[in-house]
Amino acid sequence: MTRFFSLVVLAMCVLLSQGTVRVLNFKKSGQDVTAAWQRAAAGLAERDTVKVNFGAGTYYLSGTVEMLCNLTMSGKGSAKTTLKCRVNSRFTDDCFIKAAGHLGRTIAVEVANMGIDLEKHKGMAWNVNSAKYLLKIYHADRVSIKSVSSYIDNAVCTNLNMRCCSNVAVTGCSLTNYNNNHDGGILWLSGNTENVLVSNNEFRKQGNDEVVGFYGTGNDAWSAGTNAKSAYKRNIKVCNNKLWLSGAAGQPLTMAFSMFNVEGQKSSNVAADVRDVTFSGNEITVAGDVRCIFAFQREQNTTGKNIRYANNTVRCLAESSVKGSARAIFRIVDHSEAKEPFVISGNVIDNKANVLGADGYNYYNLLDIDGATVEFDGNNVSSTKDAANKQSGMVGMYVNNAGGKVNMKNNVLKGLCVLASLSVTKGSIQGMEINASGNRFEGGTTIFCNNLDRLDLNLSNNEFFSTNWEYFLQEFAKTGTLVFRNNVVTANKGGGSLLSHYSNVPTKNMHFERLEVCNNKFYGIQSTELLKNMTNVKHRVVSGNTF
Repeated sequence: MTRFFSLVVLAMCVLLSQGTVRVLNFKKSGQDVTAAWQRAAAGLAERDTVKVNFGAGTYYLSGTVEMLCNLTMSGKGSAKTTLKCRVNSRFTDDCFIKAAGHLGRTIAVEVANMGIDLEKHKGMAWNVNSAKYLLKIYHADRVSIKSVSSYIDNAVCTNLNMRCCSNVAVTGCSLTNYNNNHDGGILWLSGNTENVLVSNNEFRKQGNDEVVGFYGTGNDAWSAGTNAKSAYKRNIKVCNNKLWLSGAAGQPLTMAFSMFNVEGQKSSNVAADVRDVTFSGNEITVAGDVRCIFAFQREQNTTGKNIRYANNTVRCLAESSVKGSARAIFRIVDHSEAKEPFVISGNVIDNKANVLGADGYNYYNLLDIDGATVEFDGNNVSSTKDAANKQSGMVGMYVNNAGGKVNMKNNVLKGLCVLASLSVTKGSIQGMEINASGNRFEGGTTIFCNNLDRLDLNLSNNEFFSTNWEYFLQEFAKTGTLVFRNNVVTANKGGGSLLSHYSNVPTKNMHFERLEVCNNKFYGIQSTELLKNMTNVKHRVVSGNTF
């Protein structure tokens, strides 16, 4: 009896340590599962578990299910089992399904082999300013979303939102959001985030807001705003996904992939650590107006390193020219002190879209940087020039007020509008450094300067195939350096000056601390005007050039 009693006590202790497990088996297609699910979730805490098993068929959810416990949910396959979230639901939160732990008391969530859709509807059924989520997860230490499909259209709604979650895997899913509104994304992860894999998924998006977004510094999902003195985003891999993107009428898609330390504002009081982030092997097809493909913003007190965009393919399909503000493939802002480099390597960009300003120039930027240091290596970029608009093509680099540094090696850039636009209308660019070697530049190969304090250029062993006789500098900075060695330049016939000058600023105000032009080969241009507009030079070396 003593032994038996001991075993019973042991079993009870194990059961109590594991918590309560409630199992729901839904097998009748067409049934509304809301009430039964809500009853099963009532009164449970973080150590408890709700297991929901769906058979083949379609099931309906007509209200919010709130679970403060672990969740396991599965079906018979994404094409066989579908949970339909009804638009006219009774919401007790801003979502249909919520699985939530608390700070220091995390849960685990597993969803597999089923579909989670927003029910077809005729227009909006809730207030347009009241954004919703199909599935929301708070404070989870283990999340697996596998072989799940999800579809939303014409609603201010996001497929999946996670806050303060780590050890997350979203794999083999098909996630679609044709929100056609200002708000509503697909996969968002906010607050402290660590160990995330988003791999082998298909994303389809039409309308504004991010497809996959990392943002926010909060360490507690239950508290609004920035509520942590320190924050982190670490070991994140977004790889081998396929994306189909388009804006809606009047609602260009904001970004495909984004990572921001804070939500909607700069943060000088939060020390954030963002490191070991990789976006690689993704295939992105852009079929409409998209403002930015890859966006990263590093704020003042942010530390971290190993941010990499590698071996992605971006295809911007042919479309009517869009008139409006600039668009970008990569937009990188760095307000930190360390200026750890961003690595962009091995990507293939094929652009057939134009974004035309009132001046007729294209404002589709390959690199849009503000204060960042970028290692740009081994990328292959082509942009189709519109025969009806000689100024179309892609801007290689667009630089904002904080300036930056770009190291370019072994890239091919075809169909350029300009190689770089170093120009601002308000204030000035603090300083810019460009080091380029082993690259091939075709199209408009000019570096345009305006309101630039300092520019340092070191270009060697590059090929320039310019569609204009103005093949290199148009204006210069207040001061800087130029090293131009062992390059091959082919340009339309003209005077052949390295520096063309049209502005009202006299050339004597453009000071070259160091000027080296050596061992270059020039085709299609004359030698007589090579250094024509470089009138203020402190140290000059010119030798070995052929024409």
